[in-house]
Amino acid sequence: MEESRGAKLHEAMEKILVKSDVSLSTTEIADEINASGLYRRKDGLPVPRSQILARAINYTSRFNIVEEIISLKNHL
Repeated sequence: MEESRGAKLHEAMEKILVKSDVSLSTTEIADEINASGLYRRKDGLPVPRSQILARAINYTSRFNIVEEIISLKNHL
């Protein structure tokens, strides 16, 4: 179970990708989200890379996925 405090996970992912301005691995995104505190799980555990990949798969209208490298769709 998870709960956002502030941004939802996919919103936090978008913020990280916009800030980086490059594609990132699921591990890099998870590390940055955990370090920045943009998103917190209800159980207090760090967001794992598998959760980043699952969320990107659920939001294919927002994210491009090549293996475990994530980028934003329609990002100018």
